Amino acid sequence: MPKALGLYQEAVGFQPNFPAAWRNIGSLARKMGNSKLALEAAQNLQKQLDPEVDTWWLAVALSDEGDARNALGNNRTALEKYRQARALLSQLAQIEPGNWDLQRDLSVSYERVGDMHLKSGDNGAALKAYQESLAIRKKLAELDPDMVEWQTDSVVSYFKLAQILEDRQKDLLTDALAILYRLHRENRLDYEKQQWIGMLEELLQRRKFGADKR
Repeated sequence: MPKALGLYQEAVGFQPNFPAAWRNIGSLARKMGNSKLALEAAQNLQKQLDPEVDTWWLAVALSDEGDARNALGNNRTALEKYRQARALLSQLAQIEPGNWDLQRDLSVSYERVGDMHLKSGDNGAALKAYQESLAIRKKLAELDPDMVEWQTDSVVSYFKLAQILEDRQKDLLTDALAILYRLHRENRLDYEKQQWIGMLEELLQRRKFGADKR
């Protein structure tokens, strides 16, 4: 990773207007635990963009800046960046309603906004954002049941909602597991997502025993 990082940094030295390279610098920096460098990469990317022309890239850069600021503990600023990214993606999704990749990006943006609200203790705002994200993901999952990523996106949404809606936790986790069980039977889950099954089963068991104690 350090060698790859150095090569991408060299690339933007030759060609500053190289969005993919700036984003790869940020991605590698995050993986290496260098949130400050990731923040600088996101900000440098934004400087190269024309908001009227590079709207999607600007949304990506703002979201990446939100990730970096979140890692640095700047929660309020991170939320603002995620909101800005969501607003741009919402505009693009309205212009291109049939662009499913944009719809997926928008669902992720809603999720990140929800994460920040949950982190700050605003469960109501988090719930609304997670529900918006799930609504998009359900539509995508219905459009193409063979797209594994779209199916597992819904699993993530069910899990997020289960953290807030305790009275519906059992149903939400059961719905999430139903998706994972099906994909596992079809041999379409990678190793990482196979581990989700055990984690969710354990959460259901804890809830069951907790309910029994009450």
